[in-house]
Amino acid sequence: NTLAMTGSPSWVAGQIGPYSLDFSGTAQYLSVADPASGVLDFGDGADFTISGWFNRDTAAADHTIVAKKNDQTTNAGYVVWIDNNGSTDYLSAEISDGTDTYSAIGTTDLSTTGWHQFSIVWDDSNGLSIYLDGKLDGSTTSSTSSINSLANALAFRIGAESDAGVPFDGKIDDIGVYGYALSADQVKKLYNTTAPTQPIDTSLVGHWTFDGTDIQGTTAIDRSSFGNNGTITGTTKT
Repeated sequence: NTLAMTGSPSWVAGQIGPYSLDFSGTAQYLSVADPASGVLDFGDGADFTISGWFNRDTAAADHTIVAKKNDQTTNAGYVVWIDNNGSTDYLSAEISDGTDTYSAIGTTDLSTTGWHQFSIVWDDSNGLSIYLDGKLDGSTTSSTSSINSLANALAFRIGAESDAGVPFDGKIDDIGVYGYALSADQVKKLYNTTAPTQPIDTSLVGHWTFDGTDIQGTTAIDRSSFGNNGTITGTTKT
């Protein structure tokens, strides 16, 4: 499985560890081709969590943080983005099996710069929850009994949708994907973490820190046990 860096995002100071990646908002993203193992897809009844840090350079536009989905509507998959409604910018998330779709939107305006930690928690029994800086910021309340598999053949991308649409403008750091629903206490612990966690949580199905020891030559290391490493092209770490 290959993680490819497109468009030469810049290495800058990170929030967790020494480095993060700064995306320009134009054709820059990281991409992992759909793993044959299906580890970045989630089947019927599966719980998961996506977490990380972001710091926007601009506002007044939609910005995708993480996606395995081509849109913000009914196509199968999942997407985490900042949604601009014309006057405010809210953290948003959506999952869909291609027919039924569940979404949640936060309540904190993110139209100014600054680092924020996010955790998007999907619990098949309780719905979709958005946490911002360690606190619940939005959730769904609808029944989730009709959601089936989210699987698709699309790329997993950081900084854009799977089709490269709605790119992110700003910095992203320490993206993790967990194969279970984190509790509110676990989310708070993530927010209070100031350095990469050791030992690595074995429930992680993907973890990209963007830090020095995790960039080895032209290889970006996935610190989860699934080894979704990739070749870096078009940029260098300074």
